Amino acid sequence: MNGLEVLRRCAAYTHDMEKLKSQKALALDAAVRITPGMDTSGGGRSSDISAKPERFVQAADWLERRMSARRCMYALELEEAARLLEHMEPANADALRLVMITGLTVRQAAGEMRRSCDAVRGLLSRSRSILKDTPSRLSDDPDYQDLLRQYSRRFRDG
Repeated sequence: MNGLEVLRRCAAYTHDMEKLKSQKALALDAAVRITPGMDTSGGGRSSDISAKPERFVQAADWLERRMSARRCMYALELEEAARLLEHMEPANADALRLVMITGLTVRQAAGEMRRSCDAVRGLLSRSRSILKDTPSRLSDDPDYQDLLRQYSRRFRDG
């Protein structure tokens, strides 16, 4: 994993968490709405285990564990991003922080930095190429790798 991937993971955090929260809400809603006489599509009788409300509760629990792993990963990613940005020129680090971590647009970052949009784009381009060649310590961090495995694991029946 390189430095640019770390910043991209930081930028993806909000989207990842919203997606997981939505999936968890759907699973909990399905657990409440489904009755033993319904199949997973909402019709007819089914004797399949997938029709049981417990399956949806298990899925919601699994999603909660994924959310917890993602929160812990994000904390480590932010720490690593701060370390990486610390070694860059202040203007480059500011541009990356504003656009990739806080999620501002280039125009908003330009206003914040009191620079033109083209200047900020140039800073971002140079900064990204530097980070592409900068290795991240997260690749060798066993705690992060364990969290990544927990987050990436697919849902299966217990």
